Amino acid sequence: MRESIIQLSRAITSNENKGDKKYDRMSVIYQGIFSQGRGIERLIAAIQKEKLELQNYDFYFAGSGELRELVERASELPNVFYLGWLSSKELKVATPSMHIG
Repeated sequence: MRESIIQLSRAITSNENKGDKKYDRMSVIYQGIFSQGRGIERLIAAIQKEKLELQNYDFYFAGSGELRELVERASELPNVFYLGWLSSKELKVATPSMHIG
């Protein structure tokens, strides 16, 4: 998985249209504890409900917690990715390549 973080970062960065700053896809990352009260359930429900409107967004979840199984199930969607728990070094690689998060 650790090598996939570097590949993820490169893939997202290469997706950018540097000329006019328009992007084919937007990358969103949630990093931290998967627990009640952090809005994860609402975010995943919105992703599931608004599939067409959010088809140009990729959602990455890095972390763990009581809602991990919910995130793992959501990763069955084509634009949701569960990265597991990342070290601070790995987050420093993954986070700057995201558009939101």
